[in-house]
Amino acid sequence: MLLDLFFGDAKLQLETDKHSNIKLLEDNSPHKNLLREFEITIPYKNMGSQELTILDAWTRVYLPDEQYDKLHISAKVNDSNKLRDDDYFEAMLVPAGKGGVLVLRFTAILRNCDTNSSIDQALINCPEFDVAIYCECRGRKEVYINKQIFSLAF
Repeated sequence: MLLDLFFGDAKLQLETDKHSNIKLLEDNSPHKNLLREFEITIPYKNMGSQELTILDAWTRVYLPDEQYDKLHISAKVNDSNKLRDDDYFEAMLVPAGKGGVLVLRFTAILRNCDTNSSIDQALINCPEFDVAIYCECRGRKEVYINKQIFSLAF
């Protein structure tokens, strides 16, 4: 209750436990032996009684070299209705009780490769890793950060 007074009554809920399976995106580029692009979807909802503004959203992939040095994985997040090719997140309003779907697009790039390396083998051998989604939100009061972490495996 005290949090509602401080942050306002707009609450973002990311349903990271309900994210869809990994969808591999088609790639016909000459770089297809070195990188793969894939995406997952994550539903969200404004659980508050007032309109929510999502000012910004970004991701962080927790796959350090010490854990697995064969791949570099980067990610970006967009609303499913406003997919973009750059790293910009377009702010959006979410009415009370309403929601939508966030799309997380990942790029996996083969690293430390030799003549016997392949991106497909590197993906198969990749361990499960964590991904954090950060959403900068605002209700009536101060801006706050909503952070959700979930695990991802190929």
